[in-house]
Amino acid sequence: MPLDPISWLIIGAIIGAGTVVFWDRIKDWATRVMGFLLDQMNKLVEFLVGGVVFLIKEGKKYYKKLYLYTRDKESQKPYRRESDKVEIKEADIPSDLRDIVPEKTNNEETGLQVATLKY
Repeated sequence: MPLDPISWLIIGAIIGAGTVVFWDRIKDWATRVMGFLLDQMNKLVEFLVGGVVFLIKEGKKYYKKLYLYTRDKESQKPYRRESDKVEIKEADIPSDLRDIVPEKTNNEETGLQVATLKY
């Protein structure tokens, strides 16, 4: 059974009166919640400190790999994040770089540093 308009008016008046009476408490609660949410987001923010692109040779294949260095705002502790190796065609590498790229040995990734990003 639907409510008649007078019932909606009474319900609205009760809600409105409750809001007016408790408005200061509602504002204080909302301010605390927003402050808490912003503090939590601030802890999760990381800043990009720099990045390095390496050229890696495995047999006859060439790969590029990106290492990003980030730092979180609160502890200033640096982190290194790696990207996946992406195979690139030999034709895309300049010949002078192709000759000096070291081979990957013993599961150790050594490569030619071809670019550095600093912020």
